[in-house]
Amino acid sequence: MKKTFQLFLLTFSVILLVACDNSLKRADRAIGLIQENVTQIVNELNEVQVLENSLQSEFESMLQSSEDLTIFHPNDSLVQVNIDNRKEHLESMLESIKQLDELISELENLKSSDTIPTTQIDQVITYLNDLSTDLNTYIIDYQENLVEEEITFKSIANPETDYRSFFGVFDNINTLATENNINLDKILVHFEPLTSLLINLKVFLVDAQ
Repeated sequence: MKKTFQLFLLTFSVILLVACDNSLKRADRAIGLIQENVTQIVNELNEVQVLENSLQSEFESMLQSSEDLTIFHPNDSLVQVNIDNRKEHLESMLESIKQLDELISELENLKSSDTIPTTQIDQVITYLNDLSTDLNTYIIDYQENLVEEEITFKSIANPETDYRSFFGVFDNINTLATENNINLDKILVHFEPLTSLLINLKVFLVDAQ
């Protein structure tokens, strides 16, 4: 009977060790995927900034390359392609947010494990929720602004446009850009503390396995 009980304890201990190891591996995988998605979001934001910075020169290039303003009407104009590219980067960020939401659920499920540092996991979840909230606002507002931006540029090609108010186009574009930048500033503050926390947590999980 004693041997049977000892065998049971040994088997139970092995099961616990395997379960702990699986929890650590799942947490390690989840943190790794979170890091990848956060990096992807940063890259997409950088690409949007590059496109924003090139918009002025593309606009000027179009003015210089045509004798009239109908060049702003086609869907393959330089400024329209710029707008379409920014739309794609925004959509990519939305996909990353969806993946982060799924990973948050994964972390929530792992918190019951004694081997997982609950305090750090809770902090990661809080940071990610805050980032997701501000990033969603940035994307939604930006998408709406791109619609306005597209209308504004195409209006230049309208023969009924009053060209005495031509420079109002710049005022409108600048207003949209200002709103985008205000929302962007709210996002950027999240990355440094989140990245630092993810790195420290990743090191802990790797060492604990």
